[in-house]
Amino acid sequence: MTFFSRLPISKNLSTKLVCLTLVWWVLALLAIGFTLSLSWRLEGAGAAINDAGSLRMRAYRMALMTQKHESEALLQQEMQDFERVLKGIIDGDPSRPLALPQREDIQQQAEAVQQQWQQQYHPKIMAQWREQEPVASVWADDFVLTIDRLVQLLEGDNTQTINQLRLFQKFLIGLVVVGSLFMMYVLISWIVKPLGRLKEGMAHVASGDFAHRVALDRNDEFGLISIGFNQMAANLEDAYSNLAEKVNEKTADLEERNRELKVLYDTTTYIHQDHPLAEMCEGFLQRVIAVVGASAGSVKLIDEQRQKMDWVAAVDLPEHMLMAEVCTRFDACHCGEFAQQQSVDSMIRIFDHTGAQPKTLGQASPCENEAFGQMVAFPISYGHQKIGLFNIHFYEPHDLTKSESDLLHTLGNQLGVAIGSMRLVAQLRKMAVLEERNMMAQGLHDSIAQTLTFLNLQVQMLAQAWADNKPDEAQENLDFIRDGVQECYENVRELLLNFRMPIKNAEFTEAVAEVIKRFEMQVGISIDWQATGQGMALDPKEQIQVIFILQEGLSNIRKHAQAQKVKVRIHNDADFVLTLSDDGKGFNAAELADKTLAHVGMAIMQERAERIQAHLRIDSVPEGGTTLTLTIPHQARKAL
Repeated sequence: MTFFSRLPISKNLSTKLVCLTLVWWVLALLAIGFTLSLSWRLEGAGAAINDAGSLRMRAYRMALMTQKHESEALLQQEMQDFERVLKGIIDGDPSRPLALPQREDIQQQAEAVQQQWQQQYHPKIMAQWREQEPVASVWADDFVLTIDRLVQLLEGDNTQTINQLRLFQKFLIGLVVVGSLFMMYVLISWIVKPLGRLKEGMAHVASGDFAHRVALDRNDEFGLISIGFNQMAANLEDAYSNLAEKVNEKTADLEERNRELKVLYDTTTYIHQDHPLAEMCEGFLQRVIAVVGASAGSVKLIDEQRQKMDWVAAVDLPEHMLMAEVCTRFDACHCGEFAQQQSVDSMIRIFDHTGAQPKTLGQASPCENEAFGQMVAFPISYGHQKIGLFNIHFYEPHDLTKSESDLLHTLGNQLGVAIGSMRLVAQLRKMAVLEERNMMAQGLHDSIAQTLTFLNLQVQMLAQAWADNKPDEAQENLDFIRDGVQECYENVRELLLNFRMPIKNAEFTEAVAEVIKRFEMQVGISIDWQATGQGMALDPKEQIQVIFILQEGLSNIRKHAQAQKVKVRIHNDADFVLTLSDDGKGFNAAELADKTLAHVGMAIMQERAERIQAHLRIDSVPEGGTTLTLTIPHQARKAL
């Protein structure tokens, strides 16, 4: 409901003005209508007077025509004209217009003229014309007197109508004058004066006089406006008089919010830095205790499998509490019950000596034994899962405000995110170590296992040659064993160098140059290499895998290709492309289908390429060289 909708429609100022306008309009319309009616009546009566006056002339003309013995045709024509005019007076003619007034005496006089014409004057005229005698003047004068009486009545009625017309015109003039004066009075009384009072009130408010009130005892819109104005003035007066107090309240509230934001920012910044878990939680507790003025605090993480909670950090708690098993079990501690609750958005007042009795588990808890008057637990959640809780202890009663509770909830969530991130990082590191161990084991197996198998076979053959007393074969087997041991040593040394080489984001090209330099020193072949392109830098994961694939490819060239020329091309644009080619002896690609004859390191390179969503392609022609192409498409680079 709006402010003005409370006003009845009969009290609306607009309704009153519309009704007054309608009344004035109806009165004016009636006056104008009567004036038009009288003017039309005057016009019709004037035509009747003219025609009635012409009847007198026609009566004398017919008498004169009988005296002059004019032709019958002319006389008949004159008589017909007389009857036509008389009939028009009686019946009326709207087209002229001509209308006989509806007064009874006028109607009777017109009928008398018609009867005297039909019964006396018309027959006498015809009789006198046939007898060739003039009409007696007494007959003509008598008939003309009857007509003249009709004319007089018409003129009298016309004069009366004119007087009525003037009266209505005066009424209309008076209506205009009185209506205008009345409307001026209404506008001044209903609109101008209330507006003046409101204007005066606004001037007082503008000058700072908020105690001024507008007195309008009215039941219309201006009355409601005055009520609203007075309410506004009262609110302004209250606000102005209590401005300093409200400013202080808002300032204190703003300072409190700024303090909470600062605490939230500082604590969040601290816990997301690189700290050991216990140190991070202890720093977290120190900040929380300082915020709410607590006496002590602790952090516990939940272990669902063991149905226990593990202490992570504690501040200002006695040592024997930290050693108490009851404080870690789900079924023996108030904290344990809270830890088993499903909700991650609630906090619990575990016991409160200041109010309701604490919920006990059959015996006093260590917290109660330490004379803590109150303890509140907040959840530590990560991914909508409660992973722990932190407690704040008070020796004296302390009621947390809603803002403090909300802040502690938020800090608990941030601590959960930090702990979850630490666990995730540790898991990722563990997976990375296991992955590299697997790659190293696979590399050792692929590069060294065959050599050791070959050495084992040569040792058996050496023993057989020694038993058969064949010194030449024994010497040959010794040479093979010596070469195998040297190759195994080179393979192990190369693997160790590959896995120990550090790579930094800004030194990718230097790392490539180091790998190439080491290959040139081992083989004695100069490599033609070039790096081009202005694409975005590879991330650390991509750099490591690309370097390992390059090392493995160069190792295969050193061991098997017998090449004289080696080229390395790196083009980093939208796609990253590494091309390694040699002019060595190559191999038959069809042999790769047979795993027993698979090239050493081929599976390792393919697996490393898949880790970074890259495509590895090897093209080789027997005695025509080999080309290795590694492509990291731009879609995969954006996805990493």
